[in-house]
Amino acid sequence: MNFSSSQTSVSLSEPLGGSAFSLRSAGIAPLATSRATRSQAIRITRSRFQDSGRVGTREDDPIFYRFTLNTRTQVRVSAKNKEAGGIFSALVPELQIVLERSNGRRIRKQSAEGGEVESITARLDRGTYFVRITSGGQSVPYDFGFRSGASLFT
Repeated sequence: MNFSSSQTSVSLSEPLGGSAFSLRSAGIAPLATSRATRSQAIRITRSRFQDSGRVGTREDDPIFYRFTLNTRTQVRVSAKNKEAGGIFSALVPELQIVLERSNGRRIRKQSAEGGEVESITARLDRGTYFVRITSGGQSVPYDFGFRSGASLFT
């Protein structure tokens, strides 16, 4: 069986479980595969920041936020999974919020189920940091909040 497109030609002469075939080698990206990169991160330039959106479609999963600290500072990042929870919460996709260093190393991670708000609070050294929001490829509406320094407690 042969498939071809203007970019890729694939011959399936082996079973799908064989080592010669993969979705990625065929130029087919699974829904959860991200096109978003850190270079496309939404920049946070103030001590208070809020945003809303939808994560989990091919074009925007994950969503990255980027902020830079000039001194050691306490920060809080939070995300609300706006998908309805309640008695059907087991069917609602989780929203993942991950605080990362500029090199990609994870500092902390939280998961918010339907209707929940989860926060990460940390005292961070000077440098650039990223917040990554994902949903495992399922479309989820969310609210995002960021606070740093003195604004954390006001």
